[in-house]
Order: sequence, then structure tokens, then C-alpha cells
Amino acid sequence: MRLNNTGKQNLAVLALLAFSSVPGQGDIGAPVGLSLSSVDELRAGQPVTVIVVLEPGENIPYATFEVDHPAYWQVLDGSSRWSGALENGKMIELRFRAVPLSEDPRLLMASLKVDGYPVVRAGLDPRRMGRRFPEQVRLEPEQAGKAAPREAAESYYPQFEPDVLLPEPAEATLPRVPGEGSPRLQTEEAHATKSGARSAVAVSATGRWTFLDAAGVRRGVRNATVELRNDNGNFLVDLVCGRSTTDGNGNFAITGACFGIADPTADLYVRLVLNNSVVEVKPDNTSAGTYTFRSPVVNNTAGPVTFGTLTVPASTAGAAAAHNLVMRAQQFMATAGESMTKVTVLWPSTSDKPVSFYTKSDASLHIKESEPFKSQWTIFHEYGHHVLFTKAESPAPDYDNGICDTPGHPGHCVDLPEKGVVAWTEGFPDFLGSFLHGQFAAIDGFPKPPFDIENLVPAAGSEALAEQIEGVTAAILLDLADTTNEPGDSLSLTFSTIWDIVKNFDPSSATTHNHPTSILEFYDGMRQRQIGLINRVAETYIHNRIQRPLPDLVISSAANPPSLAAPGGSFTHTSVVRNAGTERANSAFTLRYFLATGTSTTMVAVPFASHDMGANMLAGTGFNAVETLTIPASIAPGSYKLMVCADFDNRVPELSDVNNCKTSATTLVVALADAVTGLPSR
Repeated sequence: MRLNNTGKQNLAVLALLAFSSVPGQGDIGAPVGLSLSSVDELRAGQPVTVIVVLEPGENIPYATFEVDHPAYWQVLDGSSRWSGALENGKMIELRFRAVPLSEDPRLLMASLKVDGYPVVRAGLDPRRMGRRFPEQVRLEPEQAGKAAPREAAESYYPQFEPDVLLPEPAEATLPRVPGEGSPRLQTEEAHATKSGARSAVAVSATGRWTFLDAAGVRRGVRNATVELRNDNGNFLVDLVCGRSTTDGNGNFAITGACFGIADPTADLYVRLVLNNSVVEVKPDNTSAGTYTFRSPVVNNTAGPVTFGTLTVPASTAGAAAAHNLVMRAQQFMATAGESMTKVTVLWPSTSDKPVSFYTKSDASLHIKESEPFKSQWTIFHEYGHHVLFTKAESPAPDYDNGICDTPGHPGHCVDLPEKGVVAWTEGFPDFLGSFLHGQFAAIDGFPKPPFDIENLVPAAGSEALAEQIEGVTAAILLDLADTTNEPGDSLSLTFSTIWDIVKNFDPSSATTHNHPTSILEFYDGMRQRQIGLINRVAETYIHNRIQRPLPDLVISSAANPPSLAAPGGSFTHTSVVRNAGTERANSAFTLRYFLATGTSTTMVAVPFASHDMGANMLAGTGFNAVETLTIPASIAPGSYKLMVCADFDNRVPELSDVNNCKTSATTLVVALADAVTGLPSR
């Protein structure tokens, strides 16, 4: 059973502290104010947006801001690292997102470095979050890391809308990166400091990083790290003058400052680094670092540089494509309110396994060489394993069970029953792969997935074990969520509705089993959290060969009509409608009354009245329907049977639709008025 800690969920949130780490009594803090704040409420595991304000008191040619690596917070995305010039009196506002890992985390700390001054540090106090300011409190050095006093002065800070989700840039991993030599040992900044010559050159750059897909279509590298660097030749490290991320179409804009050595100009280039807070893409080789790509150098520039459209080499374009796919998947999960941990994509996979796969221990996706272009579905599928393992429940399945195994490699099949939890641990990623493919195929030009999950046909003879087939699990989830409906598939739920069950439904009292691990437990979650939809959900299960309870509406009794009546005449009629099924009837429905002639094969039924029934008729219950029925004035004289039908317009999914009607045992003769009354007609 999941244990809930509700004691602190409504903490209103945020404070901000700034102080200098003072190495000596005579040191004076940098002439810039640093503050952190958040208007979001603190809830463990829920992202908050943090506002950073830099307020310079003089012109500062180069400063660097960075959020510390906290043990009690997870930094997600946005501007948690920044470098550049500051102009006197011109405030700079940065934003990033972070997740508190407990209900009572310690301060979220950040620092600002300005050459020649002690480091300025600031902290976000969780006890004061949720207020529209920041407040700023100057602390003594020994107070560093402690919470701000509650009585600290407040100042108004306007409301804001959260930024578009952006990853945090990251440096390329070492020891080496493709296309570059071994890392140099001395930074330009360190060299400039030792030489005593430090001149700052303000720089800026724009451009677009792209790759060509398998069809030759140019695609932007989305939300990737871009560094603006100063080329210092072979004896110094090329200092990063600024760092940013591309937008969703590969465009970038970077501002910063380069430290030269008595050099009023800079020799600039930009470097694409496939490493951020969401994903790192690297070769499947322990001695290799992040994939990086660099532009040509623009020499002796003193103003803004436009690099134009830059293209990743064709031989490694698959790395950029894989980066894009993971960004798509991670940002989609963010729309469901989910903050995903970082993954590593190892491309191309050097494993002797015949397929791509996910490794839980290091959150890595091992992707075969052709699949970033040939089967984007596969990368979405492997990311689905990451989603299930980190955010829900993905018990280790027994793949080596003699079903769909290959020599030396245990396997699984999309259309055959497997043992244990394979159907869930593979079925949910199958669903997510297909769902994300459907979301982005038109935008990104993806080919069709390797199989059509929604119209899966299980292997012959396996229908009775459909709940053990991963493709059936995926098909049910996709039928519930997609917008293409057909008989037996009449729902178009949001992904968030599906994900709510996967993440939040607890099917067991066991402390080790807190999420669904089968499509049957998922059904139980839908019934608990979406009872108003359960008939349509059950219909989808039955459509995919898994039986679930449904209502069954019948007319258990119906009074006989009078033996004789005139057109336009009326009589009172009572019938009993029952739900003879095993589940409540979610929807309201209508009883229809007919005057019928002929036999069962040649019957002609004329509708002439109706009676509305309410929703949520429980299984096994019945209701009397009393209605005054008026015979149509236009009906032809003759002999008729009275027929009553429940849910004639099929609003309620049922076990059977052939037992909804009941016909009277006696006949109603409709005659002209004089025949009925015995008086002469006029």
C-alpha cells in the first residue's frame, strides 16, 4: 500500500537569500544582487519554477551563475547555468525548474562568480515559497546554508507564466569527443589570470543547427546545448564564452563574453553538444564522450556573428535524430506533469543483441544504427521502459521462457502470450511508442511503425490468454487514448487520464506493489478512478478479446394494452426495466414504445412514445416505468402488438443487444371512434 505524507502539502513557499562567501575580513562582495524566488507551492516530487534575479550595481564584463548540485532537489531544465556581461542598473531575470525530493528539503543554493570578488551565494528557502516576491536577506558567512528567518521583509514580485520547457545545457563528457583531439589542460581564463592580462570582449552569435533525415529533409536539432567558444590555438583550452540551447527548430542565440590576452577581438565558433539535463547521446564505447559538432571559426570578430545554417555530418546524423526523439518523448511526458530523469542514448549500439534495448541500472537506451531514421517507434518504445521503470512499476520479467526466444538471446513477441509480467512491461512501452509516433509522425516525417498495434490480431488459438499478450495490452491502451474510433472503441481519453491510472492507482495492499502490472489491474484502476466511463472501457477490452463486466438492459415485464382503442386515444402502461448484467449502466437511456404488426421476420414497428431512464442503474436493480401512451391519430385501423424496448438507440454498451425488447401477449385493435364506443360515426 502506498503511504501518503499529507502533513506539508500546502506549504506556501518561497524565499531568497543572498550572501557572500568571505575568504578574508577585508573582502567586499561583488557589486551585484542575487536572489531566488518561486510562486509555486512546495509538494514533494512536483516541479516548481524558480526565478533568479541578477541586479548589477556597475558594469561587469563577465559573470557566471550556476545552481549547486543539491542532494534534496532535482534540477530539471531552464537557465540553471548562465554566463555573460552585466550592465549597471539593468536587471536580468532567469528561470529554471526544480523538483523537491522531500516535503522538507534544505535550501536550494546557487552562486554568482565575478572575477576579483568573493562568490555571491543565494538560497531558495522552501518554508517561504509561494509568495509573489523575492525577499533578500544579507547573511553572515557562518549562516550560509541555513534557512532565512520567517520575519524577513517582503517585497512584491509580479506573477509570471512558466517558461516553455527547456533542458539545462550540459558540457560534453570526456575523455574525448568525436571529431576533436584530447582535451587541453589549461583554460584560457586561468592562463589570462596567470599572465595578468584579462580583457573581456562582449560577443553574440545566432544560427541554426540541423541534420538531414533519411529522406534528405532538413530537421532542426531541438533543445540541444550550443556553446560559443573562442579559438585559442593549440596551447590553450577554447574558453566557453556563452552557452545556450537551441529552440524546437534548431535555432540558437547566445550572448556572452570572451577573455582574451590583450586581444580586442575574438576568433569564434559554435559547438553543438548532444548533452543536456534530459539526454546525452554518445557512442556505445566507454572511451568515447558526448557527440559534439563544431562550426568553422570566424576570425577577428568584434560584433555579432551569424553562423547561418549548420549541418551535422551525414555519418553521425543518427545521433542528432536520436537526441530529437528523446526530447520529443521527455517533453511530451512533461505535458502530463511528469518530470523525467536523464537518459543516455548509446548509438550505434555495439551489443550482439539483435534489437535495441533499455538498461535500468544506468538509464541507457542502446539503439541500433539504422533505427533513429528507420524505426523512430523503437526509440519511443525504449523510452517507454524508462518511463515505466522510473515513474511506475516495471518488475523484471522472465524473457527466457521458451516463447519467441532466439538462440542465445531471450525474447518476446507482440502477438503471442508470454509468461509473468512480460505483457505489461513490454505492452506499455509498445503503447507509448505507438502513441508518440502518432503524435509526431506528421510533423517529423516518420515512417509507419513496424506493426499496427491498434489492429493487432493475436496468434491463432491464443485468444483465451489475451491478457498475457503484450500487443493486446498496447492495443487496449491505444484504443482508449486515440481519436480514431470504431465499433467497440468509442473513447478518446487524454494521455494524462491513462497515465493517472498507471502512476497513481494502487492495486494491492503490499508495500512492494503500488502500480498496475497487468492490463487487468489497469482495468481495476479505471473502475476506481473513472467509474463513469467503465462501460466504454469494458467495451474496448471485449473488442480486444478480454471479457469484462457489462450491464444488460432488459424489459422483464410489460403490461398488456387494452383490447380496443381509437386513434388519438390514451391509456396508462406499466413496464419493468432491469439491469440483468454484472455492471452498472453508466449512461442514461430511453424506453421506446412501438405499435407492431406482422411476424418476427416481417414485423413493421411504428414508434409512438418514449420514457427517459436515468444513468447509473446498478446491476441487478429494476425500475417501474409508468407512462401515459397516446395512440397516433394518423395510424391506420388494425390489430397491433405493443412492443417496449430498452436503450433502443444504443447509448449503453451491453452484454447483449438482442434482448432489449418485450412484446405484449395480447393484441390492441385500433378502430374508428364509433366502433370503439358503439355510437354512430359522424
